Amino acid sequence: MLFTISVQSHRLPLNGNSFFVFVFVLLTLGACSSRRVLQRDEPKKQPVEKPKEPTEEEVEKEEPAVRAPETIALLMPFQLDKVRGGAPSMQDADRAALALDFYQGFRLALDDLSDKGAYFRLNVLDSRDNAQQVSRLAQSGEVRDAKLIVGPVFPSELKSFNSAISPSSNILQVSPLAASVPDLAHVERVVTVTPTLEMHAEWISQQLAASLKPGDQVFCYDLGDADSEKFLYPIKYALQAKGIATDNISDLDGLELNMRVSGKSFVLCGSTNPFAISPLLAKLAELKVERSYDIVLIGHPNWAKLSDLDHTYLSQLQTTISTSFYVDERASNARKFSAIYEKQFGIRASEYAYKGYDTGRYFGELLNRHSQDDLTTHILDEESQGISTGFRFRFLEGQGYVNTSIQLLRFVGSEFKLLKGKM
Repeated sequence: MLFTISVQSHRLPLNGNSFFVFVFVLLTLGACSSRRVLQRDEPKKQPVEKPKEPTEEEVEKEEPAVRAPETIALLMPFQLDKVRGGAPSMQDADRAALALDFYQGFRLALDDLSDKGAYFRLNVLDSRDNAQQVSRLAQSGEVRDAKLIVGPVFPSELKSFNSAISPSSNILQVSPLAASVPDLAHVERVVTVTPTLEMHAEWISQQLAASLKPGDQVFCYDLGDADSEKFLYPIKYALQAKGIATDNISDLDGLELNMRVSGKSFVLCGSTNPFAISPLLAKLAELKVERSYDIVLIGHPNWAKLSDLDHTYLSQLQTTISTSFYVDERASNARKFSAIYEKQFGIRASEYAYKGYDTGRYFGELLNRHSQDDLTTHILDEESQGISTGFRFRFLEGQGYVNTSIQLLRFVGSEFKLLKGKM
């Protein structure tokens, strides 16, 4: 199911909250699932007249050819097939919240660009979070005719989609939210917007290497869980490649025994288990306050989503994490977007709304300025920082285009804030 929106030099009305937008999506997509073909009566034959030659004035007044729209296929898991009884419920809207928020932000971005003369046709398709549905959409005309594909969202959908799409397709496909490069058997036209954990590790190792001074130490506090392994191993490997030694510690006593008062101690922790992190925070805070150790704690990017860690400890330890998503609510562009979004939809913009807007803005501008065949070149040349997300792509053989735009956050007071400068 799909609906088509042509966006050209004006905004389409989108007043109301997300529930009513969801109803609109449901009705529009539903209407497209059962089209009727209306047959017209044959017109009466008219005498054939010789066409009149246009005068010079008429030729001069002829309007220029209408510009063809840049067509984008947006595949989102609205899951409208789960709506029962014809009328959607709040539960249905909640199920589609991610898709709705991303779509609404994406649409607002295209509206902004259309106000400046861009021209898009947005084909919105419901992926349903269903492998068979995604496979059908991969072979649809809306996808074949698109100049850019955005979605599907989930790794399993991406795999099904690329197994079904034509092997000869060269349409760039944006993976907007998945935090890993999907296993797509060397489909190198995929663009991964959310930097992978390996990219985070590479960025941290670079920033850490630039911050180290003689006498500083680097500790990898390895709890042996899966998150620790995925996060710490590439950092240790990257630091070793730069000639920087790390002390691998697996218990709190080992930290105290190996730490020195002189120099700064950088402690890396890759676990995302609050019950394992909390004792580490308490121990390091004790060493810092009572023993005067200079400690900087570097955590997993997902620490930004952990709400039950002690704020006092996090602040005392200068806790630093990497992130690909950060909104400075005091910035003018963030305040403007937030006000427009809340006015349009009656709710505050979520993380997915911000990501939808930034993704729509970056790729909409790219598509508007360059031909489809040139996108693969210019995506490597054109960097941009949106309201919440930056775009700086690198091509990796066998993986496609991976975003490397990452920033550092430091916990100050009661929240993580953007860190400018060294650790």
